[in-house]
Amino acid sequence: MTELQRPVVAIDIDYVVRIPNAKAGLEFREDVRTAEIVMRAGAVPTVHHSQPPWGSDGLWKATHSFSGIAVEWILSLLARGIEVHWASTWVEYANTYFSPALGLPALPLAVVDDGYRDERMAVWKARQIMELAPGRPLLWVDDAVPRLDAEYVIHHRAPSRPELTHYHRVPDRSLGFTLSDRRECDRWLRSWITP
Repeated sequence: MTELQRPVVAIDIDYVVRIPNAKAGLEFREDVRTAEIVMRAGAVPTVHHSQPPWGSDGLWKATHSFSGIAVEWILSLLARGIEVHWASTWVEYANTYFSPALGLPALPLAVVDDGYRDERMAVWKARQIMELAPGRPLLWVDDAVPRLDAEYVIHHRAPSRPELTHYHRVPDRSLGFTLSDRRECDRWLRSWITP
């Protein structure tokens, strides 16, 4: 496959890869991984993000839950030569805290802190994702972007070829990326990958 044919996946973290910790009595969820992560004050995003409850030492230590299906899928994409970008409000801190904990390499970023603080999160992401990998197939996986913002990206990223861009919304934030999500995303990717 040529570089222009090689798909790009832009994937969110919160409620897609990182999922809420289970409430008491609901601890068992299939394909969930956990990892203890230590974050440092001053080393977290400030745009479209709230601050963790810092300890007196300026650290926040917590066990985080992740969709094991999402992690395995990302690894499978990389093994197939598909380019994967973080499309998250965690910006560069996705690679600081989450990639190492999940056994992933540092991934390129689809969105960065570009100084725009007055935009809605969905608009902020959409504006940047619209510029990602011109001319190449792009799959955007997120949980919270309204359909209207996603459709704007689909129709403006490549106006003459809207089929180059596909938005997949993860429907259940408590489960994150599931086998059903993986099947749907892989189905779209297969249409761009020739054996």
